[in-house]
Amino acid sequence: MIKPKLDLKSLTDAGVVTLGTTVKNSMTTNAAEFPASAAAVTALGTAVTALGTARQAADDGKIAQQALVDAKDAARATVEDCLRTLAGQVNEVAKGDANVIHDAGMTASSEGGPVLMSQVLNLAVTGGDEVGSLDAQWDPVAGVRIYKVQVSSDTVSPPANWVEKATPTKSKCTLTGLASAMKVWVRVKAVGAKDEGAWSDVAWKTVP
Repeated sequence: MIKPKLDLKSLTDAGVVTLGTTVKNSMTTNAAEFPASAAAVTALGTAVTALGTARQAADDGKIAQQALVDAKDAARATVEDCLRTLAGQVNEVAKGDANVIHDAGMTASSEGGPVLMSQVLNLAVTGGDEVGSLDAQWDPVAGVRIYKVQVSSDTVSPPANWVEKATPTKSKCTLTGLASAMKVWVRVKAVGAKDEGAWSDVAWKTVP
């Protein structure tokens, strides 16, 4: 029998936020189909907001504070619990009807889910061959269309003023036109056909 499919373990934190938001909005719009789920939908909305806030705090360079990471992980677990509860309730209402499952913002078990971009990992920045250039390289991400590479010359950490510098299709690029002897921050994200991954951890290098 067709049932709701969540695949939560395959999703990034950003993917869980996106799925949770989609389910909350869809089940709110189609509330008449799921009269017993109002409280669970409200709980999901609260949990998604908490996860989004915790994830942003971690992405903003505060990940060194273990309490923030723990809070993010706990918030994600709460969102996942809410989604599983709602999936069970939707399954009871749908009774194998894929259209009812879709009305809840969920994918049916017989359908493939979208390819969601993951976070870019292992970003490394080294001095380029030319004066005023840096070479950046990172692990490739499956299903990527392009990468967005941003730089910042802020003197504070974490940097805040980011400028898009390159959009390569490969997992490496050379950044040129930089001021020699300046400390430059770099971050990268993967962009797919339907979504974007989270920004990588920030790397920095003094421009040769």
